[in-house]
Amino acid sequence: MIVLPMLATFLLILAKFSGAIFGEGYADRGQVSATSVTTMICSLAYAAVSVCCLWLAIRQIRQQAQVSVYWHAYALSLLHGLMVVYLAYYGIIGIRTWAY
Repeated sequence: MIVLPMLATFLLILAKFSGAIFGEGYADRGQVSATSVTTMICSLAYAAVSVCCLWLAIRQIRQQAQVSVYWHAYALSLLHGLMVVYLAYYGIIGIRTWAY
């Protein structure tokens, strides 16, 4: 449970900065490229990992970790869950930039 919020954070950062990582500009987001496919896959994976984090945080109430570690992971899971709701509301989860 402790690793999943960190993985969700990594996926969100990777989705945001995939253009800089692959060395492509914003014009390449309008075509099927490594940047646009990575953005789509990472946003879907971010949503899946965030929901899994929140489910595990609710299910495992202080079973394996210290109290401070559990509440920190629980707070991050809750924030990631709220971020998924926000991004899904605006249609960013699973966005296909080449379709616009």
